[in-house]
Amino acid sequence: MSGVVIHGLVRRALFLYLLFVLLGVQVTFLLTAALGVDFEPVSATWVLTCFLPVALMAVRVAAERGRLATFALPPWPLWAVLGPVMFGFWSGGYFLVGLLTDPDRATHLTPVLDRFIPFKPSFVFIYLNVYPLFLMPFVCARRAATIHRVIAGSVVMLVVSYAFFLAMPVSFDRPALPEPPPDFSTWVLLMVVTVHPSLCGAS
Repeated sequence: MSGVVIHGLVRRALFLYLLFVLLGVQVTFLLTAALGVDFEPVSATWVLTCFLPVALMAVRVAAERGRLATFALPPWPLWAVLGPVMFGFWSGGYFLVGLLTDPDRATHLTPVLDRFIPFKPSFVFIYLNVYPLFLMPFVCARRAATIHRVIAGSVVMLVVSYAFFLAMPVSFDRPALPEPPPDFSTWVLLMVVTVHPSLCGAS
C-alpha cells in the first residue's frame, strides 16, 4: 500500500469517525428528547464515542477501499498537526479566559430565550456537536488553501472573542442539577457543567 493510499485511509477514517459520532449524538438527542429513552451512562458513552462510530467507520472504509487515494491531502502535517493545534487553541483559550476572568467583574445576564425554549438536559447533545464539528474541516477539506482559510478565520474569530470577553465578561445562572443524576441526559450535562469554567466562556 502506497503512502498516498495510507494517507487517504487515515484521513477518510478520521472524517467518518467524526461523522458517525455526530450522527450518534443526534440520534441520542432525538431518543432522549422526543421519546424519553434513558441509557446507562458509562455504557452509552462507550457506545457513542467508540464502539458504534469505529464499527461504522470500518465498514465504510472497507466499501471505499478502491478510492482512498483521492482523500489524500499533501503535505501530511498540514491537517494532521494543525487540526489538533487549533483545537487546543480554541478549547485551551476558552478555559484560560474563564480562569483569568474575575467573577465580580462579570455582568449578569438573564437568558432571554429561556422564556421561549424551556431548558431540558437532553439539549446538551446538541451542544456537544461543536467539538467534532470544529475538527471536520481538517479531515474533509479538498485543498490546502481551504485549511489555510479555516485556520486564519478561526484565529481571528477566537482572538476577538477572547479579547471582548476579557474586557466585558458576562455570566448567567446555571441550572441546579441533582446529584446523583436521574438519567443519562442529566449525567452528561453535569459532566459538561463540572469541567467548564465558572463563567460562561467566550465561545
